[in-house]
Amino acid sequence: MKSGVAAPTGHAVPALALVSWFALCAAYLELAYMGWRKLSQHVVFASPHIVWMTPLGYLILFLPLVLVVVIVRRTIPASRREALLTFLLSLTAAFSVLSIFWVKLGPISVLLLSAGLAMQSTRTILAHPAGFARLVPRTLPWMMTLWLLAGLGLSTWRWYRERAAVQALIEAGNSPNVLLLLLDTVRAKNLSLYGYPLRTTPGLEHFGAGAVVFDRAYAAAPWTLPSIATIFTGRYPYEHHADWRVPLAGENRTLAEVFRDAGYITGGFVANQNYSSGEVGLGQGFSRFEDYTTSFTDILMSAAPGAFILNNPKLRQLIGFYDTFGRKNADRLNADFLAWLRARPHRPFFAYLNYYDAHEPYLPSSPFDTLFGSDSLRKKTLNQHIAIRDAHHAEKDRMSAAERAAEERAYDGTLAYIDSRIEKLLGELDRSGLGRNTIVIVTADHGELFGEHSLFTHGNSLYLPLLHVPLLIRAPDLPRGVRVATPVTLRDLARTILDLAGLDDERIPGASLTRLARGIDTSETVSPLIATIGPALNSRHTDPVFKGRMWSMVSPPYHYILGGDGMQELFHFVRDTAESVNLAPDSAMRPLVARLRAIVDSVRRK
Repeated sequence: MKSGVAAPTGHAVPALALVSWFALCAAYLELAYMGWRKLSQHVVFASPHIVWMTPLGYLILFLPLVLVVVIVRRTIPASRREALLTFLLSLTAAFSVLSIFWVKLGPISVLLLSAGLAMQSTRTILAHPAGFARLVPRTLPWMMTLWLLAGLGLSTWRWYRERAAVQALIEAGNSPNVLLLLLDTVRAKNLSLYGYPLRTTPGLEHFGAGAVVFDRAYAAAPWTLPSIATIFTGRYPYEHHADWRVPLAGENRTLAEVFRDAGYITGGFVANQNYSSGEVGLGQGFSRFEDYTTSFTDILMSAAPGAFILNNPKLRQLIGFYDTFGRKNADRLNADFLAWLRARPHRPFFAYLNYYDAHEPYLPSSPFDTLFGSDSLRKKTLNQHIAIRDAHHAEKDRMSAAERAAEERAYDGTLAYIDSRIEKLLGELDRSGLGRNTIVIVTADHGELFGEHSLFTHGNSLYLPLLHVPLLIRAPDLPRGVRVATPVTLRDLARTILDLAGLDDERIPGASLTRLARGIDTSETVSPLIATIGPALNSRHTDPVFKGRMWSMVSPPYHYILGGDGMQELFHFVRDTAESVNLAPDSAMRPLVARLRAIVDSVRRK
């Protein structure tokens, strides 16, 4: 028998080449599936780096099989060797790809389907051993080349795009810099800046003494994408239409695009790699937009079998790791921004930093993990209540009151951590001399629930703990140490930032809040305080939003909510800070309820 012609597969193909071929076949199948999902769903929460990370992840994960192949070749009789090897490698490849559907199909279905595909693949390969022996060495170099070119091409394209964007900038003169710091999932209610009894934000208190602090700022949505899209565009969620599976469309003019066209260098540094990434349209106008990371764990997580292993709840419990793999903390975000700042061309900048440390799971680093009490109960809680389907989320409905309190104390610890890092960043900015000519805005996209109305996390309702967020603005020509009591909406933030920077763009709607900041308190300077949310992808039947799109309007001192089923709620949020008494059924409130309903209905019809 001539080697490489009619020899059985196990003899004709070297072990490393054989395993690599199966690994890359599985990787390209997964990439094809991701491409189909991208075309059909638009948002798949995947880094563009998967074009090279997924093949590399499969090669790494399949590497131990090389030893298995070698052992089988040396110990198993030739009559059984080929069937065993082919079936083993086919089964591993099929199971790896199908593990994507583990939750949807169930473990038994995935295992049976993988075995069936492996058996069919084994029959086909063993029926044509010589052809397969020629196929692997002929196609493997092309598969490897495609992988390398994808990685090189993506890196080159990103470098070229940034370079071309910077070179195309016009002169901007001595315009002020703009730094927008967004604290993902930070509610005003838990900030000592706004009267919270625990000292969670001493740094923001110090910063607020030299800035304008808005006591009642409200987000336009209770979750990330539509809220940040509103901050960037000045348009309400029902105007820009960014939603769970709908990215922010390119026709929406953003702050970054306005500053770019004014000659600013623009940089976005994002820790929320899901609904604040470039994939959902929030990278528009940025010459540098850093969202996804490319660490070793990111490479493993980019391959379905790696994600299957690393997200396994039992493994997470065993190693005591409950965080999201690849999550950037505030230190990493600050370092990335400062590195970009030092290397940037000598021109004004517009920078956006998205801090994600306060998002679930709340895992403050030492010493912030014990700043407000022991974390021993919470470690036990995470082990007991870890979600079956999501290894970095806890099932809070099953927690005791003490365990829920521990969750909020952990959240408070993350706030203190972020606060310390923002203080450090702004101190660095001031020491460099840039602080004197930099407009600094600190705000949040939405808040969080810790059992209010028997609800947890966010994106499920429109109660004020989800909408009331911090807002602080420091600018060279604004007064210092001013507290603004008038309620405002983040819908007006884009217009305010442009006003402070001396820019104008009629495609960015809204009203500037600078008059309020300067003490000219006129009601016509504030846009309607409207918020909305549509049914979430994974909303539960107990969530208010499960019944359909909800609308909210703040009309001091009242907060009106219209549910998807037509249910109306009205709260006097000044007297009833917990929003526990629904005044809508009160006959005395009917004229007010009717007026607010008419306003909301007029918006809904647009």
